[in-house]
Amino acid sequence: MAGRRLLVIFIYSFLESYAQALLPPTLTVNPPVISETDSVTLHCQTPSSVPVSQCYFKTMRTKRGKVFPCLKTLTGTELLEMSHQSSPAEVKVTCFYLHATQSPESNISSIIIRTSLPPTLTVNPPVISETDSVTLHCQTPSSVPVSQCHFYTLSGETVKDVSCLKTLTGTELLEMSHQSSPAEVEMTCFYTVKLGESHYLSPHSDTSSVTIHSLSVSTPGTKDSSYPATSQKTASGERREPQNENLDAYPLYCSISEEPAASELKGVMYSTVQTH
Repeated sequence: MAGRRLLVIFIYSFLESYAQALLPPTLTVNPPVISETDSVTLHCQTPSSVPVSQCYFKTMRTKRGKVFPCLKTLTGTELLEMSHQSSPAEVKVTCFYLHATQSPESNISSIIIRTSLPPTLTVNPPVISETDSVTLHCQTPSSVPVSQCHFYTLSGETVKDVSCLKTLTGTELLEMSHQSSPAEVEMTCFYTVKLGESHYLSPHSDTSSVTIHSLSVSTPGTKDSSYPATSQKTASGERREPQNENLDAYPLYCSISEEPAASELKGVMYSTVQTH
């Protein structure tokens, strides 16, 4: 019985010493940032002196490794399933190999899996003047821990704002887009997610438009030439109709003599017409 114990101890010590003699593999990932539908290549590079064709990959959230060829391509979705995570996420992976015993684990490599869910941009109201205000709402997925929202004009620049609900005047929108009224300002938005020490961008939203009308300016004391002119009365009491330069006009002037005394009007009707 004692001999068996000694044999077990000897074998265990031998395997432990052999495992310590094995060199750890080197893990590389390419590319390090993907979306759920993109693919990443994991390469568990074993020492050239160790002839192995299969390696074990494990995430930091799982205890057991999954056996794959030492050069393996996985999608973002498959990595998330392996690590029991959901996007956006940072998946940390190591690898090891077996050669009589398990080798030490490789270095830890991280794969960032960005969200593939775009936000939704709404504008209210969609038609304003330069002095009016419009509310921009970049609606992000409820499952995503958003750190910041960004509003982007297709002809101008990006405005970063902590809030995903932003109110701007028509003048500010015109300055952002480098336009002047009247104009149609086309916009999108996106958000950032912080993973580790870095920020990662979401896809852009669909395009929304804000129409900005120019302010109409009127000068006091001026008359619109489109209104019809009225007849004018001369100093002598005569009425003169307006003349149109585009038409041949033959003015007719009519005057009414001064009204006689009331005593002279009894039973008398008169009229005086003078033609000039």
